[in-house]
Amino acid sequence: MDNSKQYIKDISTATFTEDVINASKDVLVVVDFWAPWCGPCKQLTPTLEKLVTEYAGSVILCKLNVDENQAIAAQMGVQSIPAVFAFKDQKPIDGFMGNITEAELRKFFEKNIGPLSDPNSDKLEQIINLKNSENYQEALALLGEMIQQDQENIDVIYEIADCYLKINDIDNAKKFISSVPEKLLQNEKIKQIKAINPGLTVQVDGCMDPKHIRLAAKAGADMFVSGSFIQKSKNTKKAMQLLKKAMR
Repeated sequence: MDNSKQYIKDISTATFTEDVINASKDVLVVVDFWAPWCGPCKQLTPTLEKLVTEYAGSVILCKLNVDENQAIAAQMGVQSIPAVFAFKDQKPIDGFMGNITEAELRKFFEKNIGPLSDPNSDKLEQIINLKNSENYQEALALLGEMIQQDQENIDVIYEIADCYLKINDIDNAKKFISSVPEKLLQNEKIKQIKAINPGLTVQVDGCMDPKHIRLAAKAGADMFVSGSFIQKSKNTKKAMQLLKKAMR
C-alpha cells in the first residue's frame, strides 16, 4: 500500500471547505488548480506530489480540476493554470501561477512550512555513538536497513564501509566499496573510502606504500595502521618507519 496517497487528494467545490479551509487549522494545505488539457499542469503536479510525500504529513496536497469546479477557481482569482495556493489557519497565505522548477518549488515549501528534516539524521547520530562504543555489528544492522531505503545515501555508504574496516573485515569492505555506483565515486567522502582499496594490496619493498597508508589514515581507517598489518610485512622495521613518516 502506498501510504503517500493519504497526503494527496482530489477535491471539489462541495468538499473545499472541509478539505482545505477547515483542514488548514492543523496542517499546511496546498491546493493545485489544474485541468486535464493543461500541459504545464502535467509537469508541475508530479513534482508537487513528490515534495508533499517527502514532507510525510506536514503538508496536504488538494488537487482541484478547474473545468469541473469553475466557481472556486473564480473566487480565488485564478486566471491561468497551473495555479497553486497555500492555506494556513483557514486562509490563503501564499501562491503562484505557472509551472516552476523543483528548486523553486522547494523554496516555496520551505518558506511556508520550513526546511525538510532529514529522517536519517537521528539514526546516523545513533550509529556514530554505537561506533564510538565499538558496537560495530549493531551499527551495521541499522545501516543495513538504511541502505535498503536509500542505496545512494553518501553518509550511509561511508559508515558501512568504515564499520567493516574498523572490525578488520577487509573482504566485505572491498566488496562493498566496489559495489558503490560509478556516479557516486566522485563524491569526496566516497573518494576517501575508495582510496583505501589500493592500500590493501600495493606494497613497496615488502611493506605498504606510504601513500596508501596516508590515504587510509585520512579516511579514518584505523586498522590500516594497526600492528596486524605491519606484522604481515616482510620488513617490519621498514614498515614502522614508513608508518611513522606517513602519519606526520
